[in-house]
Amino acid sequence: MTLIVQPAAKENALQRGEVQMASNAHDPLMKSFLPDAPYDVQVKFFGEATSMDLEKPGFRSLEVIDTESDGKVVAFAQWKYPTPSNGMEKLGFEEMGFPDGTNIPFTENVFTLYNGLMKKYYDPDTMYYLAYMYVLPAYQRRGLGQRLMEQALLDADKDGAKSFVCASEQGRGMYAKRGFKELETVLVDFIHLGAVGARNTTAMIREPSQV
Repeated sequence: MTLIVQPAAKENALQRGEVQMASNAHDPLMKSFLPDAPYDVQVKFFGEATSMDLEKPGFRSLEVIDTESDGKVVAFAQWKYPTPSNGMEKLGFEEMGFPDGTNIPFTENVFTLYNGLMKKYYDPDTMYYLAYMYVLPAYQRRGLGQRLMEQALLDADKDGAKSFVCASEQGRGMYAKRGFKELETVLVDFIHLGAVGARNTTAMIREPSQV
């Protein structure tokens, strides 16, 4: 099996949407965003949202393809490098119009919670930011997450810059291995707004290593 990290390609948008859905199949937050939208609508929405970020200054979108499976996308990540002129730029899925079947009250409250954590701990002028990273379940525990972080963390070290992530419970240990330290854990609980469950998210920061 040959797994290659490459810049994300616009034509792979739907595959990235499928990866995002599969990797979050048991995540109560993901299951609560578009509860009444068909699967193909959700895949299209999340996939196209990733493509909106490809041309933005400061954004670095990466994907892992399996060359022995017709080059299918099996993992991807979105980094945002420090961009003083742009400030707190929105991600693609925050800019798109949500499709029918979206739980709007839940979605708006989740955005507010995460934006609050970011304003508290993340400086877009000086920090690297891992916005999201997803790996197909069948390809997890093969080091793909580490590979999707490697170049950005090297760049951060060269710049003497901190790196920031809001980590799920599943990913927190992986980030800790790369030097991220926990700052604050928040319970994302909007069951009263129709969410199917609740889970923690943890703001984490990594200090640059000496190079």
